[in-house]
Amino acid sequence: MVRLARCEVFDPDEVAVAHVWNRTCRRCFLFGDDSVSGKNFDLRKVWIEDLLQHFAAEFGIDLLGFAILSNHFHLILRTRPDVVASWSDEEVAARWCRICPHNRKPDGSPAEPTKPEIRFIAGCPVKLAEIRHRLSSLSWWMRLLCQRVSMRANAEEDESGRFFQDRYKATRLVDEASLLACSAYVDLNLIRAAIAPTLETSDHTSVQRRIKAAQQDVAQSQDATQALKEGPERQTKRPDVFLSPLTIDEASDPIGPDPSPLRDRCSEKGFLAMSLADYLELLD
Repeated sequence: MVRLARCEVFDPDEVAVAHVWNRTCRRCFLFGDDSVSGKNFDLRKVWIEDLLQHFAAEFGIDLLGFAILSNHFHLILRTRPDVVASWSDEEVAARWCRICPHNRKPDGSPAEPTKPEIRFIAGCPVKLAEIRHRLSSLSWWMRLLCQRVSMRANAEEDESGRFFQDRYKATRLVDEASLLACSAYVDLNLIRAAIAPTLETSDHTSVQRRIKAAQQDVAQSQDATQALKEGPERQTKRPDVFLSPLTIDEASDPIGPDPSPLRDRCSEKGFLAMSLADYLELLD
């Protein structure tokens, strides 16, 4: 049976939520302890997390959840073309230049794009429309994520060829019930695989980051003076700052794109009508 093209399933011009995953070749543990080579590749999980943070800050896509295991990873993504439409031409160009930079800093991070680089994209209507389309595309997110992990892993071991066994898989989540079930599946994945005994010890997962952020909030609330001194900048230090907020309140949340004022994520819209405490109780 012929597989549908991604553009026939997920249109970058409409808001959509998807469960996305990909697996390494032959199911080898190329993100963990590989029994074949006797090597440990846990550092590659950090590579993926770093890329997820970078993409969540620049793409017009919300990162709702993730879990990285020894031979595959899961993501829950929400495309936000409505947020991308609210960005100026210059911002669209600058974001793309930071995703695919022409120059890098000595530490390897993307250098801030120059005015000529921004004008090169912003001044061309055809190129600009294409880039604006890419910024809310699941295919471009996954293409660049898998490509960069593959190239870096192959360079590290002086290998060539395929790193992931196939193109990424994606399932559309059409209602809150399916989104809640998928979130629980992703967040409990390490426990189900007997890799971690609790959510708090589930390394390289979004739920662990949300729990740490909640614990940090409690600790800081006990020291009101320090929290007041740090002010709004305290939010940027949260372990889950690049993740989409969990809770959505349809009665009071603003209507519209609601782009995030932080440079760490796309929007401020949550995706589940429950608090973190209620969600964790459900997982238990």
